[in-house]
Amino acid sequence: MKQNISSNNNVILLLDSSVDFKDVCQIIKEKNPDIVTFDYESHILFKEKNIPHKISDTYISQNDLQSIQEKSYLFAHWFNESKISNLLQYDEINIGETFFIDFHYQLIPYLKKFFEIMKLFESNKNSMFITSSVLYNIISSFTSTVIKLKSDNLNLQNYDNAIKIPIKIGKFSYSIKLKYSYLQKLTKIFEKLFQFLLFTKDSKLKNGNTILFIDFTTKKYSHLFSILDKFSINLVKFDRIIPAVWNFESYSIIKKSNCLVENHSTLIDKHIKKSIEHGKNLIKNNTNLLWQQNEFFESFFSLNGKSFWAIIKPTLVKLYEQKANDAVQEIELTKKLFKIYKFDSILIWTESHINHLIAIKLAKKRNISVYFLQHGLYIDSPELVSWNTFVKVIPQYADKFLVWGDMLKQYALNNDFPENKLEIIGSTLHDGIFLTKNKNMIPKNKFILLAATSPIHNSLHDMTVGIMEKYLESIKNVCEISLKLGKNLVIKLHPHPDDFDVTDFVKKIDSRIIVMKSGDITPLIKSCDIFIVTDISTTILEAQIFEKPVIVFKIRDNLGAYEFSKSNSCISATMDDFESLFTRVLTDEKFKQEVIERGTKFYKNYLSNIGSASENLLSFLENVDINPKNF
Repeated sequence: MKQNISSNNNVILLLDSSVDFKDVCQIIKEKNPDIVTFDYESHILFKEKNIPHKISDTYISQNDLQSIQEKSYLFAHWFNESKISNLLQYDEINIGETFFIDFHYQLIPYLKKFFEIMKLFESNKNSMFITSSVLYNIISSFTSTVIKLKSDNLNLQNYDNAIKIPIKIGKFSYSIKLKYSYLQKLTKIFEKLFQFLLFTKDSKLKNGNTILFIDFTTKKYSHLFSILDKFSINLVKFDRIIPAVWNFESYSIIKKSNCLVENHSTLIDKHIKKSIEHGKNLIKNNTNLLWQQNEFFESFFSLNGKSFWAIIKPTLVKLYEQKANDAVQEIELTKKLFKIYKFDSILIWTESHINHLIAIKLAKKRNISVYFLQHGLYIDSPELVSWNTFVKVIPQYADKFLVWGDMLKQYALNNDFPENKLEIIGSTLHDGIFLTKNKNMIPKNKFILLAATSPIHNSLHDMTVGIMEKYLESIKNVCEISLKLGKNLVIKLHPHPDDFDVTDFVKKIDSRIIVMKSGDITPLIKSCDIFIVTDISTTILEAQIFEKPVIVFKIRDNLGAYEFSKSNSCISATMDDFESLFTRVLTDEKFKQEVIERGTKFYKNYLSNIGSASENLLSFLENVDINPKNF
């Protein structure tokens, strides 16, 4: 709604990075408004222009953030509500559940802005608001005294699952960010290219258990595939994220393993295409009824008695209608897979991804055992129990939780996971590292390696300007002190598609610092002198295995006390003490060795079946009593 700016009204300018700065300059000059910025980029812009402004974070407390974070888990599970859940069913699978993580990722920014604006409005009810398009829908739900800026120069980007694809040409490596929709097209090309070379359909089944592996990356699990022939197992590899084969190395691994490869290209046919189209039509009929349940949605999506349904509705509608079609296709493909093979069990590493979730649901209907394999170094602190439960770090559906060692087993037990559903296997991810760690251990070029993981927008705490400033300040600190001490620095960015690219930020400090956006971090860890990581990462274990001193730069305070921090296996550094600790590692050999020894002690306590986890897993799958009712 367009409003005239009255001289009697206090004017408040609500801005984010979608606004062209030139468009607000005139308003600032004429009205001298109070300015509130709602993201890091707009804050930095006004800070550099030396224009006084408030940050939206100041309107909410840490308790508010935690409270809204907890409520976000409830909102993301909207599909479980009895009033509408029957409209979400396809083949007894709740379509809403197949993308709850994606929706949560979208939801979090809205919730933060909604709560901030609600708090801001409470003390400024008589003000005139001028705002960007992004914020207009929120503030206009509180007041009609609002003007939307016409000149937003940035279209709103609709979130879609994406992945970074590493590309290496000679010595140069970089990455491109692809939406899954584009990635799937690229995957189909590779599938068809290698389909005839693998002779999947001509392979004969052994006399043994038939196991379905879902999305286990060929290279990461290469050792497991290399010893597969030693076991009486028929392993069917079903990949829906990254193709099983994309180059000669991965082709060679799969070919030698004699596992069976299934994917979209091997399963799709005219009958499946017809079933998919029929399923989409069924979903469409229910979808029309779903969005008519306005009274339910208005009530369910509300904070402090104020509904934000009108704000989040366009996002949920678009996401649901897209993901529903994806789900129908995946359900029909997976149903055909279950018809071709008589699976004894399936192995998964997540319960939140669409393909894993669908396979779980179909397996449960067929009384097929489901095993969940630990996939990383999880934050096992009491403060993160709600988050770990939400993303299903501790599985909800699996018949067995296959963990790396006793530490995570104890964490699961402490959170009421049944002991008879726990099995210590070890880390199959690290077998290859243990088997090759002593080869060429003397690096040609020593350097400092920083594994940088920026705050990710799945947590309200990570979305604050303060956390982003702290993160960048820590990067700057590491850069400047490394240069001061005459050390070469390599920064490896996290592969998450939305990880903040610090390249330009770092190059302003010193152009000689190398920033790597893609590629395998393991060779870098193997060759570095000191390993630095922000907060927590599974790469900590790799560094400890390679006997590197590890410095953990603490960024986020909401993570609590997790096991490796309590074990003192790494040097825990802050902005105040990083230089002294870093210098001590470089100059005090005894101290450095003590840190390495503590790291070695930790990984040996955290990991069981060191170097033989793959054999242990395959032996378990070969000999286990296959019957989920027995667990």
